Amino acid sequence: MYLPLRDLDVVKRYLNQAFENFRTAEGQWMLQPRRQGGESETAISDRLVLHLEAVMRPEVPNEVHVNPEYRNLGAGPKILDDMGEYAEIIAAAKRNLRYNRSIGIRPDIIIHQPGQFGPNYLVIELKKRSNRSSKQRRFDRLKLELLTASSREYRYEFGFELRAHDSSDTKKRKIEILSIWNNGEVIWPRVAQVN
Repeated sequence: MYLPLRDLDVVKRYLNQAFENFRTAEGQWMLQPRRQGGESETAISDRLVLHLEAVMRPEVPNEVHVNPEYRNLGAGPKILDDMGEYAEIIAAAKRNLRYNRSIGIRPDIIIHQPGQFGPNYLVIELKKRSNRSSKQRRFDRLKLELLTASSREYRYEFGFELRAHDSSDTKKRKIEILSIWNNGEVIWPRVAQVN
């Protein structure tokens, strides 16, 4: 277990440096609106992984991995069980529950030590500002809640909801933190709102 990744100030320092490196290196073209050649949320997440890795690697041991779109739990798929009570949120996000009331998931970015028992440090969900689907955002927030909950299997230390500002105004192109999760609850800002 790498203890500094359990320190919110250290994690925010890594993220903010990665955001700045991304913005400087490629944010200006990747965060253009789609109609002007901007990239998808998946492509932005993939590139952000490279910047996070570069920022963390001098201090973080090699057994800690930064992975995009990670869908595995050990040798099996990453799933959330007992999701029946969330069926409305899941259906609104155009996802389907499995026959056993579970759902397969792929967080946008995770930081963890691979293996069924982790430890799991960070889970990140990213949405572009132009993706105004409150239903998708609500589903992302549900995943952050459940993936950080101590009563659930994954127990990520922190969850981050990010917004990538894809704008025709180059001064507004950036990635920012919208909310931070710990133990299944929003810890920053104190009252998180869905836009």
